[in-house]
Amino acid sequence: MNNIVIQSNDIQPFALTPPFIPLMTGVIDDTARYGLSIANYYKDPTGLLVTFGPYLNQVKNEKISLWLNGGRTPVTSELTQGETDTVELRLPPQLLKDGHNQLKCTVDRSSGNEETSQVLILLFSTLAPGSNDPDSGPGHSLLSIDVQPTSIDAAQAAQGVVITMDYPRKKLHDFIEVDCNSVIVEYDLKPTLQNPAPDPAAPIELTIYTDIFKQAGDHPQFPIKYRVTDQLGNISGTDEVGTTPNPLDRWSAPVLVDVHLNRKSLPMPVLRERQGDDQDDPKTIDFGKLGGNPLQVLVHQVEGVWAVGDSIHFSYTAKLNGVVVATHDETRQVNQIPGYPDLNVPNSKIIADSTVEVIYEQLRSGKVLGISRAAVAQVVGNRGPLLSENFDSVPSKIIYPGQSIDTPSMTVTLVSGPSPLGILSAQEIDELPSGSFHPAIPGKREGQMLLVGWASNFIGKNLARLQLKSAYSKVGFWFSFGEAGITTFSCYNAMGSQLLTTTLPASVGPHYFEVTRPGIARLEFHVEAFEWFVLDHFMFTL
Repeated sequence: MNNIVIQSNDIQPFALTPPFIPLMTGVIDDTARYGLSIANYYKDPTGLLVTFGPYLNQVKNEKISLWLNGGRTPVTSELTQGETDTVELRLPPQLLKDGHNQLKCTVDRSSGNEETSQVLILLFSTLAPGSNDPDSGPGHSLLSIDVQPTSIDAAQAAQGVVITMDYPRKKLHDFIEVDCNSVIVEYDLKPTLQNPAPDPAAPIELTIYTDIFKQAGDHPQFPIKYRVTDQLGNISGTDEVGTTPNPLDRWSAPVLVDVHLNRKSLPMPVLRERQGDDQDDPKTIDFGKLGGNPLQVLVHQVEGVWAVGDSIHFSYTAKLNGVVVATHDETRQVNQIPGYPDLNVPNSKIIADSTVEVIYEQLRSGKVLGISRAAVAQVVGNRGPLLSENFDSVPSKIIYPGQSIDTPSMTVTLVSGPSPLGILSAQEIDELPSGSFHPAIPGKREGQMLLVGWASNFIGKNLARLQLKSAYSKVGFWFSFGEAGITTFSCYNAMGSQLLTTTLPASVGPHYFEVTRPGIARLEFHVEAFEWFVLDHFMFTL
């Protein structure tokens, strides 16, 4: 019941207590004692329940009006039903503003007087921490997180690992839960003895130590993510009407780090272009030395660390301008101690101008005992034209969809299409149905040729895939009889990422085409089956 406020020995006019919101909660704020979450505001489609009374000398059919933020008209009004009934009013959605809101009620008394209640100051936020995520992918894209370092051994865990978090609408008294591989670390953004005036605009830095990593356990892909709840109860991932369209948006996208408190740190591998070259610079891979040979990965397996029956798993990654362009990994059984296992990276995975990284792991009974420091090297040099492919060493052969032909530089596969594909001589092409002999042109079209399109009554397109046995920075070739100008050419790197796609120009006679891209490992030709489309004299440059 609303009470009379006694300020002295004299009885003062009635002071009506503020309106009450059952769903509001207490908050830590200098100017507001109560707050409301977005979900609670929009929970009832008929509006937020606000109650008032009963008050002293209440009678039936007195009008109670609800006022918001000094508005010129009330947002809603109701009549009292009796002398002791609480009046229920509904505050419509989308009226509360961001920040502090002032609500009060007025009573039109049956005597004709109007009385005004005390003001309820209500804290409200129109958006949750992190705001609305514009990205539909997993994890809240605006909850940024960085973890340093990303490789964590026992010494690093004791020193501390720094998690940096930042997000829109960061405010004092936000409550942050950091999930470290299912172990939760809590953090309050509030004044402390060490930081009595924290800046909400600054990124949050949280340092975690050995005890957390011990609880969570070692893992090569240890996930760290976080979510935020503000003092009103709004959780990150909540939209402006209190729903959660994507439950994954409650949390940031996880950062994956390598936690290995119980693993040994092993020496980095040594990368060599030539066996026995002890003067070699381990920080460079020189194409001039490497030639067409694989890259050697040297790991000295010593007694006391390695045992017969262990396994070694090594991983190679090549990046060009920060983008992965080639990978390779192998696992070998350890059969002799001491010794050097035979570990190699295929020549085709060595990409010009790339930066490579090689690490290895020691495994025993399937468990990782140790992981090496990474060997990092820069690929340098250019051997010029590695080879030319003219198909003259390849016997004549016709293949059908799903079949392949192996040549010194590539594997040719007819992926799909209505007509066959073949490596044939000009004379053999002339003898095909609807064939027509064309004279040889030295250096452009001669000897054995790769026939992709086959002029006849075929309808549709042939897709020919040329999987190169090395990766190159430049590929050139001659093609003939693409008179329709509708042949599509594409090239890809070793990871299958497309580097280029284009339509080859129309050409009845021989036409030279050249493409320069880093790490060309696969060529594809999409040819109308009715075309006589011939390829010859490929040139490759590393």
